[in-house]
Amino acid sequence: MKPYLTSIVLVIRKHYIAVALSILIGVITVGPQIWFIHSLGNNYRGIYITKTDAELHYLARMQESIDGGGMGNPFVYEYKNNAPSTFYDTSETILAWPARILGISIPNINLVYKFLLPTIIALLAYALAYRLIGNQLWSATAMFVLTLGPTLLSFGDIVHLLRGERVYTQFLLYSRPVNPELSSILFFAYLHILLSALREKTKEWFVFLGALFGLSFYVYLYSYTFLFALNGIVFCISAAKREWNVAKGMLLATVAGLVIGLPAIINTILLYTHPYYKEMAALSDIVASHRPIVSAVGVLVAIIFIWFARKQKDYPDMPFLGALLVTSFVVINQQVLTGIIVQEGHYHWYFNIPIFILILTVVGYNLIAKRYHALGMFIAISVCAAAFSSALLVQVSSYQHWAPSTTMAQRFAPVLAWLKEKTPKESVIMANQDLSELIPVYTSDNVVWESHAAFYLLSPERRNFTPDNILKSAELEEGLLPYRLDYFVWDTVKNPEWKLDKYPLLNKLYDDGEFKIYGR
Repeated sequence: MKPYLTSIVLVIRKHYIAVALSILIGVITVGPQIWFIHSLGNNYRGIYITKTDAELHYLARMQESIDGGGMGNPFVYEYKNNAPSTFYDTSETILAWPARILGISIPNINLVYKFLLPTIIALLAYALAYRLIGNQLWSATAMFVLTLGPTLLSFGDIVHLLRGERVYTQFLLYSRPVNPELSSILFFAYLHILLSALREKTKEWFVFLGALFGLSFYVYLYSYTFLFALNGIVFCISAAKREWNVAKGMLLATVAGLVIGLPAIINTILLYTHPYYKEMAALSDIVASHRPIVSAVGVLVAIIFIWFARKQKDYPDMPFLGALLVTSFVVINQQVLTGIIVQEGHYHWYFNIPIFILILTVVGYNLIAKRYHALGMFIAISVCAAAFSSALLVQVSSYQHWAPSTTMAQRFAPVLAWLKEKTPKESVIMANQDLSELIPVYTSDNVVWESHAAFYLLSPERRNFTPDNILKSAELEEGLLPYRLDYFVWDTVKNPEWKLDKYPLLNKLYDDGEFKIYGR
């Protein structure tokens, strides 16, 4: 063990600037949440800004993992153990495990991950870039752009940056829990192993590839589909070059991964053939189309790469980069063959943009920095500054957008505390959307409806069992509701029209002047 520790210390000493910068990246990523908590002082009551895309959805799934419920639907009582599941819960289970062991709440462990996981991603990205070019400054530049400034690869976002326009409502990309916070760690780990396999051509690396590919089926739809396409492209390139050891290794790794992922594959087939799938797919932005998608930045990077490949034919990792680039075009246009358009932004931002950044880093270093040292240093430092500025703009803009409403959301804290303490586990609560998205995260209860519940298999009747429809029907007054409902939380400030006090069958259990809680 001691030699390994010595090696780690030596690596840290050699790359201490990259380690320090990765920590800075983690601080910048979690910074808005920490600042929000600090700025409220004694008025902070445990609810911080959780407004990255689908953040509360992922946190609800993590809480469900702790509660021991099924992932058929983490929001509603019915269909909780329904198979097939829309999502696998491996990532959420992994991330929730420390919280379960240490007795930390899911919101608090999420804060830790907002610092820790982007830091790890930054280090993995730096290490991959360094393996490709062997230069610390340009590798750090790739790390900075990838984690802090991916918007620099968007022409519209460059305009926002130059004008200082605070138009953003989403925080930095890697502050989003689970995907991409955890799935990107798997992605970069896979790229590291693939690079080693292509360089050393030993079977051990292909065994690792197969195992990680198999794991990806239980992590993220976009991970395993991207890696499957990447494996196929690498196989084709290796076969074309008559590198049969590599081709054989990729084939065996892919087959092994498919075997490991077989339960997930069967689950997906059952999901697509389920009678409730079509309605769920329509609400999940999954549409039928063969329309190709052209990425302007992807085309530009492809042109630059082809030019580089002609100029630098002896670059040893050209097949690795070429396979990544081709895969980026394949996955974004998979619908041309499958006829199904999924949320292609997941491919674009979590996989393709990092690939484009790596390719531009390799090209820039080899064709500019190696030949014109001073110019290369100026470009790298300027790009780092631009990425840092972009990150600040995104973070400040998003903070200013969400801080006022999250400040007002502190009034939910007493209600959430009461529900957590007074209601039996797995109770069903009816509340408005603002509270319903918090209840599955801060308590062990279910809700009547929350907007993300629509992304799971549900009967049409259960989809219509919502607070608005319940209040419009006569079933509540008669006490003949078709589904379980235990408690009603009435926000008298935001929803005075609910008028739950007119129902004689409901018993008032809590009243703080703003909220009233009733039981049946």
